[in-house]
Amino acid sequence: PPVDLEEPVYAVCSHRWHGLQMIDYALLSLISYMDRKDGTGLEQGLVERLWPHRVANLSKVGNNIHRRWVEVEFSDCSPTTQGNSSCSG
Repeated sequence: PPVDLEEPVYAVCSHRWHGLQMIDYALLSLISYMDRKDGTGLEQGLVERLWPHRVANLSKVGNNIHRRWVEVEFSDCSPTTQGNSSCSG
């Protein structure tokens, strides 16, 4: 008999919290551990490439002995090709 190769659908995949999906939160948890090759840390350009469909601004990066963290501010605006945001009323 033929085998059904349909991929599993996880309940959490279609949910959004504050406009972000689970994959967005997974990326947020990973980027705090990403450094540039020169060791200078995370940069705004990476945040813009990871969320091209949102206006996302890297606001804080922290690093202490026990953990690293990052704070990214997302707005409800959409990015435009000029690099500015376009907000709907």
